[in-house]
Amino acid sequence: MDRLKQFSAALVALTLALIAAVVGVLGLTVLRPADRVVATTTPDEPYVMTHDGVLPLYADGDVTVTVTSGSDQEVSLVLGTTSDVLGWIGDSPYTEVVGIKAGMTQLKTVDHPSVSGDTSQSGAASQSGDTSQSGEAPQSGAVPTGNDMWLQQASGKGSASLDLTNMGEGRSVLAAVNGTGNAPTLTLTWAVHHTNVVAIVSFFLAGALLLAALGFFLTQLQLLRHRGLRAEKLAARASADVTDTAQIDLSDIRSLTDEPPTEDTVATGDAADDTAPADEASEAARGELARADDGSTTDAGEAASVVAE
Repeated sequence: MDRLKQFSAALVALTLALIAAVVGVLGLTVLRPADRVVATTTPDEPYVMTHDGVLPLYADGDVTVTVTSGSDQEVSLVLGTTSDVLGWIGDSPYTEVVGIKAGMTQLKTVDHPSVSGDTSQSGAASQSGDTSQSGEAPQSGAVPTGNDMWLQQASGKGSASLDLTNMGEGRSVLAAVNGTGNAPTLTLTWAVHHTNVVAIVSFFLAGALLLAALGFFLTQLQLLRHRGLRAEKLAARASADVTDTAQIDLSDIRSLTDEPPTEDTVATGDAADDTAPADEASEAARGELARADDGSTTDAGEAASVVAE
C-alpha cells in the first residue's frame, strides 16, 4: 500500500490516459460523426422540386437525389435549370424544398397551391414540350421525362435516383409519380467529411498523459533508489564510528599480581642486591673526595692569607 502511495502521481496519470484512450475509441465508433447527411420529405402536392441553392448545400455540390413511391408505381426524376423546372410546372400545385431542418433528417418544404391566371408562369411554361404548345399547365400526373431541355433524367418502377456532382447555383430537380396525382417521396443524400475532433483530441491527450505517467514513475523510482543508497551510507558510517570495548575482569588482574616469582625474577633481585653495596661504596668514595677537596681548598686559602701579611 505504501508503494502505491509513492507512485500515486504515476497511477493517476495512467488512469487518466486509459480514460482518454477509451473516449478516443468511442469517438471512432459510437461517437463517430456521420459521414453523410440524409434528409427526406413526403410532400402533399403531386410534384416536388428543389429551390435554387439547395443541391449544393453540402459536400461541394455532390448529392444523390432519390425519388420513391409507396406503391411501386413508375416515378420520374429530372434535373434542369430552376427557370425551366418552374416553367414546366406552370400553374400546377407543387412542393418546393427550401432547405433542411435542424435535425438534419427532414427537408424543409413550402407548398405552392395552383395559381390560375398567372401569366408569368404560363409564359415560362410555353418553353417546354407539349405543355408549351397548349399554353396550359401540365395535367395532374403528367410525366416530366422525355424532354430535351433537361440536363439529366431518370425513371424507374418504385424508385429512381440521380448522382449529381459539382452542382452550382441555378439548378433544381423535379420529381413526380407517373400517371397519377400521388405525391412522391424525395430524399437528398450529401456525402460530408467531418474532422473527428473527439478521437483526435482524446488520443493526443492519452499519449501526453501516458508520457507524464512514465516520467512520474521514473522520477519516483530514481528518488527511492537515491534514498536507499543514502541510507546504506549512513548505516556504514554509524557502524564505523562505534568502537567495541571488552570488559576487564578485576579478578584476572589480581591473579596476575599474586603469581609467584620466577627464576628470572629471583636472579634479577639477587643482582640488584649485589650491586647495592657497590653503589654505596662508590657514594662513600665520592664523599671522601669532596671532603678532601674542601680541606685542600681551605689550606690553600690560609696559605694565601699568611703570604699576604
